[in-house]
Amino acid sequence: MSLAALILTVAAVQTSSVATVAPVERGKSVNQWLAGSAVALTTAANLQTFAPSQQLTHNPAVTTAFVVTPRVNLLKGLAATARFGFSYDWTNSDFTQTEHEPLVLDTSVGVNYLGLPALPWGTRLGLSAGLTLPTSKISQARTMIVTPSASVQAWHVFSDILGGRLITSASGGYQHAFYRYTTPGVVDEQPYARQCFGADLTCVDQASGLANVSDVLSWTVAVVGQWSFVSPGAAFGLDHQFPHQFDVETDLEDPFDPTTVRVASSFDLWTDFFLPAGVTARVGYSFTRDVLAGDGRFGNFAYDRYQDGQLYVTVRMAPFAEATPLRAQKKDEEAQDD
Repeated sequence: MSLAALILTVAAVQTSSVATVAPVERGKSVNQWLAGSAVALTTAANLQTFAPSQQLTHNPAVTTAFVVTPRVNLLKGLAATARFGFSYDWTNSDFTQTEHEPLVLDTSVGVNYLGLPALPWGTRLGLSAGLTLPTSKISQARTMIVTPSASVQAWHVFSDILGGRLITSASGGYQHAFYRYTTPGVVDEQPYARQCFGADLTCVDQASGLANVSDVLSWTVAVVGQWSFVSPGAAFGLDHQFPHQFDVETDLEDPFDPTTVRVASSFDLWTDFFLPAGVTARVGYSFTRDVLAGDGRFGNFAYDRYQDGQLYVTVRMAPFAEATPLRAQKKDEEAQDD
């Protein structure tokens, strides 16, 4: 796993909740304005930390990420959001440049709209748009300028399931990144080897002949349950990544990517524990890989002997709202009934 993959895994588990906060009526209180804002602290370790013989190269890694996700509810169903944070490497892994290196994560800003009326059968829809800014060294090494994105989410709540509730959800998104170079740049000094963005983990250094990805289509499906203070969940997604194309007559082609599309899968399995004062504790496992293994066959999406999964623990604090999307949606449904 590359440095980029490790940091992205740690950052992703901060926002892997299936449903978003339900629409909130704008009001004068701080709670109404900032409902949905959260602070999360995640510590993740790759599987090799616990099983040194899992891979041929010994490279255990333990990383902690601190992520802040403020949210301002502007109108009913419309909110401005942001995300920023940093990570710290507790080990001397090859994924960072120095021992115990702190890294700033990419910063994102956006808007969410959850005010669409529910479909006749009760399914809810949400729309999102945002910008990702290259505040991390990794994105700077890719020479990224900015990445705009848009997504749509749908979720449905099934009540009275063994005394609890079940949420099924699906989301789809598109992003287009703007770079200074279609391949990792070599003109300016950068803190890391120039890395192109893509599923292929060999996508580093301009000499690799691989280009940065210009467009990404992604989709995710997930299931989350809630029984009292326990909420297990699972999610699976695919990223379809379209790299910049080279001139066949004058430039290098990637012999390992004849379809010109890179596809990466992500799998996440977790259990949330709801604590008082809007605190949620999560224990989970995440695994990201190329869909095609080195032998050209489809790889196992949940585990591979020569791929690095991540075990993680997250503590999420949401002081201005209920800790769970289910509870927020329940309040919204009760308000609509009234």
